[in-house]
Amino acid sequence: MSPDVFSDQARELGLKTSLIERLISPYKTDDHISDSSNLIVLHQNYRSHPDILCFPSEIFYAGMLEAASNPSQPRHPTIPPLTFHSVTGEEEFQQNLGSYRNLAEVDEVVSMVQKISSTWPDEWGAYEPNQICVVAPYYYQV
Repeated sequence: MSPDVFSDQARELGLKTSLIERLISPYKTDDHISDSSNLIVLHQNYRSHPDILCFPSEIFYAGMLEAASNPSQPRHPTIPPLTFHSVTGEEEFQQNLGSYRNLAEVDEVVSMVQKISSTWPDEWGAYEPNQICVVAPYYYQV
């Protein structure tokens, strides 16, 4: 996820750019790496399932990122391991929580969690709510 920067001054200073983007930018020209002699790039990932790594490998690593883990978790029979949902809505700041929220996104997250929990595969073992992890840009939405 890219950093959420709400300060105009911070954005002007380049803080809206993620650390990895800042580190790689001296080597990039027109979305191609021009000088890779001094560039260190991750080639093996031991933390993520191979099905999840396909996307970042193709989009950010030109297909060079490989899954080095030995996954024991079988895939869900109908839900892909990585999905993107396009949701429109309006961001609102929740003063009491110090967090933004987008209720349309909240509804989509709730719907997806309900879908996963109601179609929990037997080979995953007994369903426990704490086995589902939600990653969202705003604390309120998690």
